[in-house]
Order: sequence, then C-alpha cells, then structure tokens
Amino acid sequence: MVKIKTNKIAHMKILKAFLQHTDGIDRYLRDDECPQDLVRLCQELNEEDVIHKLSNSSIFHYRFMNDNRELWNITKTPFCKFIVAQAWEEDSGYPSANEVEVWLSNL
Repeated sequence: MVKIKTNKIAHMKILKAFLQHTDGIDRYLRDDECPQDLVRLCQELNEEDVIHKLSNSSIFHYRFMNDNRELWNITKTPFCKFIVAQAWEEDSGYPSANEVEVWLSNL
C-alpha cells in the first residue's frame, strides 16, 4: 500500500511534477488526452484519487522510444528532455500504474 500525503502543498506538488514531466507530450496524443486537462480535473480530488487518476492515465499507453531504443519513463526523465525517434500506442501502460503511483507518492 502506498502512503498518501494529505496536505494541499503535497497535492499541488504532485500535479506540478506530472505537468513538468509530461510537458510536450500532447503533440503525440489525441485532443482528449491532454495532461493539462487531466490536471484540471484532478484539482478538486483528494491526493489518493489524484495519484490513482494520474497513474492510470491513457498517456501511459503510448510508447516513446529514442535512437538508443530506450523507452520514455515518466519516473526517470521529463518528456521535454527525451528525444523521440518513434511513438506508438499499446493496450497496456508503461511504466506500470503501480510504478507511477509510487513515484507520485514519494514526491
């Protein structure tokens, strides 16, 4: 079980980190998958629900690979620092929702 922070500062830190780490990704997504819209929807949720919603976002069904054949991982590299050579959509998320949840919970 992931320990959830319960103060508003932690809540905003989670949303800010998510936006920073997905900056620039929207050009590869459908209009209804914009990270900014997702964050707006999360602003009134409690931290547990925010972390769950962000971790299970359809954004993670997209794969982005660089020239070194490495996949983008939100928990390791902000998207704006990742040079995309290939992009495609999969049925499952990467990284796993659990991995993203742990990362967001530890911010």
